[in-house]
Amino acid sequence: MLSGVGDSKDLKELGIPIVRDLPAVGANLIDHPTVDLAFKDKNPTAKYLRPQSIPQVFKLLGAVFQYFTDRSGAIGSNIAEAAAFLRSDDSAIFAPEEYPTKIQDTTSAIDSPDLELYSTIFGYEDHGRHMHPVDTVGLHVTLLRPASRGTIRLKSNNPWDHPIIDPRYLEKPEDVEKLVRGVRILSKIARTEPLASRIDHDVNDETPFLDHNLIHKSDEEIGELVKERLQTLYHPTSTCRMAPLQDGGVVDSQLRVWGVQGLRVCDASVFPSIVSGHTAGAVLAIAERLSDLLKAQYSSIS
Repeated sequence: MLSGVGDSKDLKELGIPIVRDLPAVGANLIDHPTVDLAFKDKNPTAKYLRPQSIPQVFKLLGAVFQYFTDRSGAIGSNIAEAAAFLRSDDSAIFAPEEYPTKIQDTTSAIDSPDLELYSTIFGYEDHGRHMHPVDTVGLHVTLLRPASRGTIRLKSNNPWDHPIIDPRYLEKPEDVEKLVRGVRILSKIARTEPLASRIDHDVNDETPFLDHNLIHKSDEEIGELVKERLQTLYHPTSTCRMAPLQDGGVVDSQLRVWGVQGLRVCDASVFPSIVSGHTAGAVLAIAERLSDLLKAQYSSIS
């Protein structure tokens, strides 16, 4: 957009010379919204990886020494150690008598997931900036195929100004419903072995960051929790989506920007829609595809 490719109306308002009027640039923003839960752990966790005290600093130094000695210990952890992918309309998991509401299927195939569940070796807040004051297990749910769409727009013609990003998370009610179902199943997992015996369920109902009592909450209450806790998984996609020009596309099937000679885009922004999984693998595949396209183009020239 700063180079003059985007919605001509927006570019004119910012005094940017128009190279190509493509209103879809910056539209159709899709992300993977995530909700974090925490349950008190009976055992000490590795929350000292983000130390909050002098003793935890020494524990961290010990973990660093252990890792450099034999590549083991907490620092060798992936932090997120287990994951599961499922569908929010899977009747084997979400019994129709308990979940009678029919929700929109936004997946690409009948066996494609729209929810990811994963566990972390400790709970946290604010993207890991803050550790809970007690040892916790972290359980998380991610909406893989949201129906909501956001936008990214320029704040000014100054490249150092941050853009205006409006993700519009949970704009569609079905996104909330699917995440509520994900939170429900996480609550059930926390009460199922092997986690059930590890988690300390004897906690104060008023502890604000613990989620032991979700079983007693209504869907409306969990829906409010979803809205309060929602965070990004840092998977923004589709703001320069690959599609025909008349269908709101920005690039063609060879990653060339419509109407701009010599310009291609090769990142997650070209996804026609977000993938039902983490985006890194798909980005690597697109990069491999672009390398093949460029090799074919330049080998024919020589």
